[in-house]
Amino acid sequence: ILLGQDKNMISKLYNYLLEFELVEEIVKGPMIVWARNFGYNIQLEEWEEIWQRNLSIIKLVSYKENLYKMIYRWHLALLRLTKIYPTANPTCWKCKTNHGTFYHLWWTCLVIKNFWIKIKTWLEEITQVGLEWKPELYLLGIFRKDYPPKIKYLIIHILTAIRISLAQVWKSPNIPSTQL
Repeated sequence: ILLGQDKNMISKLYNYLLEFELVEEIVKGPMIVWARNFGYNIQLEEWEEIWQRNLSIIKLVSYKENLYKMIYRWHLALLRLTKIYPTANPTCWKCKTNHGTFYHLWWTCLVIKNFWIKIKTWLEEITQVGLEWKPELYLLGIFRKDYPPKIKYLIIHILTAIRISLAQVWKSPNIPSTQL
């Protein structure tokens, strides 16, 4: 049937099908883990928006690096470290009560949560807008509400700087200062 000029038609069709990206193929492990932590899915369009924004408005390499490390959960959490070093203590460095999962160390730890509350209050004073209390805003920069572009830009940069400062004290009981 496929003889003649186009003998390679099956190979061409097969290669085309291999190149065709399905939404299911794009979803990566970190996206699934974030959705599990948040308790709800983050739409693929929102992930794409993070990447596009990271490429366009964030120029500083350390800011880009921080976002990549957050998305891919690159910081080694205590539970992961105990798999590498069995004698390591899995208890949170900050609150010293719960197991130190990645999500706990960045969001659910009581010490860190109080820190984020101070940051939220501070940001609301600076921007004069009410910020939503959602982990995806503070940890990944995903906005659920519509803010003016300049406010959004300011929030993104401040939150990225805050995450960098938290990463600098990652393995210590300290938190960054919230004093201005």
